[in-house]
Amino acid sequence: MMPSHSNLSLLCALAVALVGCGPPSGYRAAETAYQNGEYQKAIELFTEVAKSSDNPAIYGNRANCYSSLGDIDAALKDYATAIEKATEATGDPNDPNLAYFYYNRGYACELAGKYKQAVDDYEKTIALNTAYPDAKNNLAWVLATCPEKKFRNPKRAIEVAILECEMSEWKNGFAIDTLAAAYAAADDFPKAIERQEQAIALVEDEAAKKELAERLRLYQNKKPFVDSPPEKKG
Repeated sequence: MMPSHSNLSLLCALAVALVGCGPPSGYRAAETAYQNGEYQKAIELFTEVAKSSDNPAIYGNRANCYSSLGDIDAALKDYATAIEKATEATGDPNDPNLAYFYYNRGYACELAGKYKQAVDDYEKTIALNTAYPDAKNNLAWVLATCPEKKFRNPKRAIEVAILECEMSEWKNGFAIDTLAAAYAAADDFPKAIERQEQAIALVEDEAAKKELAERLRLYQNKKPFVDSPPEKKG
């Protein structure tokens, strides 16, 4: 289990922030379709909206739909378009609003096993908006538990995970679970055990507690947790 991630949020406020006006006609209907899990319908509605508006949020949210359907190539194309159009709209490649697109693209890449781009996008998200929800947690998780060893960086994972825990005042069990995984990746099993026990005490969901307890047993046996790679299609 990966730590709790933010939803691929659909924010009308973002549409306003990027172009200085209300969301384009048809946008809310497309957003509602996505929120209801009607991803193909939402794609069709966002595509129709895009015929009369260049708002970057249209492409970013259509990308979220493609990602939810597992069409990573189409999602990445739309995320790239969204970032390009958002940069043009703001005139600033470092505008904090762009963090939305980089985070969601990073999350999509993580789920698809494109770990290098996931790490790069999470790092970019943090650079744009250091308080972006879950960005540090997700980055630390990949750096600590990535199925591909070459992308693991326990030292950076610990550093980022501590920052995430501090943001939540050490009250987020999933963030502390990530920190424990980072310590285990660095072979610091005493700290991994200490933090995992702390995480278990904070998490209320019984299924989640069970998964965290399984990781605790790994650490007690001086073994790190390595995440499972995504399932291959076909």
